[in-house]
Amino acid sequence: MSISAKRATIRRTLMDSPVKITKISLVVPSLFHRDGIGHAVLSTRLAFKAAGLDVTIFCRRSDFSHNDIVTFEDTSSLITNNKYIESNIIIFFVGIIHNIFNLIWLGNGHALRIVRFHNVTPGNIAHGSTTALSDITYLDYPHFIHSADIIWCDSEFNRQAVIAHGASAQVISLPVRNIRRSPTRWSARRLIKIVYVGRLVKSKNLEDLLLAVEILSATATLRVQLTIASSSRHADASILKMIRDKARQAADSYRIRLKLDLSQSALDRLYRDSNIFATASLHEGFCIPVLEALSAGALPVTYSNSNLQYIGGGLSVLSHNDTPSALAAALEKASHMLLNRPADDHEPYLEVAAGTFSFDEFDAATAAYLQNFTLEALGSQMIRSIQSNTSRRGYSHTNSC
Repeated sequence: MSISAKRATIRRTLMDSPVKITKISLVVPSLFHRDGIGHAVLSTRLAFKAAGLDVTIFCRRSDFSHNDIVTFEDTSSLITNNKYIESNIIIFFVGIIHNIFNLIWLGNGHALRIVRFHNVTPGNIAHGSTTALSDITYLDYPHFIHSADIIWCDSEFNRQAVIAHGASAQVISLPVRNIRRSPTRWSARRLIKIVYVGRLVKSKNLEDLLLAVEILSATATLRVQLTIASSSRHADASILKMIRDKARQAADSYRIRLKLDLSQSALDRLYRDSNIFATASLHEGFCIPVLEALSAGALPVTYSNSNLQYIGGGLSVLSHNDTPSALAAALEKASHMLLNRPADDHEPYLEVAAGTFSFDEFDAATAAYLQNFTLEALGSQMIRSIQSNTSRRGYSHTNSC
C-alpha cells in the first residue's frame, strides 16, 4: 500500500469512528529541542497531520515557531481559544507536575481526553538520592487517573506504574530516528569507544558511569574512550565540573571527552563511531538513546532499573545490579564480545539480556525490533487505540464539528 493510500485509510478510519475526528489539540507545558516529551509532541503532530487532520499544539513556552503552535499565558486563555474549543480530541502530555493538567478532568466539554504519560522523575531521584525506585510514588495525578478517557504510556514500565494506581493504560511507542544502521562493530586495535548521550542532571547518575569506566580501564586489558554528548542547556554546573575534572585526571588507559551542543549530523557520526552506548541512569521512563544506539550499530550496556530493563527489547547488556562495579563488569563483558568477534558471523556468541545470538542474528533481531519505533507505527497504534476505545465505550460526547 502506498503512503498516500495509508494516510487516506487512517483519515477514513477516524472519520468513521463514533467520534468524528477532524481537529486535535496537543497540550504540553513546554516544547523544547532535543527533549523527550517535545519529541513525543512533534511526532504525534506529524503522524496526525500525515493523515490530513487539523492539529494544534498549545504550550506555555516553545523553542519552535511553527504556525500550528499556540503559546498561552494562563488556563483561561487556553480554554477560550477557538481551536481548543473545537477539538474532537485533546491529548495532554504529562511529564512534569504542572497546573495545566488540572484541565484533564474538564477538557473542552465534549472532546475525547487522552493523557500521554511520560512518567515523572521522582523528586529524590532528580536531586541525587539513590532511594529504591520501588519506594517511590510515581503518580500524583488522581485527576488524570480518574478523568482521562484513554491513557497512553511510552513504555511498559510507565504502564505498570499507571496500573499500580488502579487505572488501565496502553503502550504507544515513540518513533526513533534510524541512524543508517551498520552491523554491530568491533575494534581491531583493542580500543573500545563508549558513548553516553543524554542530559547532565542528577538522575542520570554520571558519577557512577565515570567510576564504572575507571574500573573497566583498570581491570581490562584494553584502552577505553568515553565520550559524553549532551546539551549545555539546563546542564548541572557541578556535573560539568565533575566531568572536566575526571577528564584531566584520567589515566593513560582511558580517555574522557565532553561534547556539548553537537549538530544532529555530528551526533549521528558519534553514534556510528561508537562500540557501546552506556548509561548508569537511576530512572528512565523511555530512554530514546538506547534505541538510537541500536539503530547505529552500537551495543547498549545499562543499569537494569525502570524502563532500562525493557527499552532494549532484550538486545542490551544489563548490569546485575545498579552499582558501578556491576556496570563495569557488564562493560567488560560487552567489550570482550566485541573485541573477540568470531570469524563465522553465524556462530552464537553475543550474549545479551534475551539470550545468545550470532552477530547476524543480532543484527536481524535489532532491525526487526526497531520497526516498532517508526512514525508509521506510532500513527497506526494511536488510530487503533482511539477507534477501539470509542467503539467499546459507545462514546457519546456531542460533536461540535
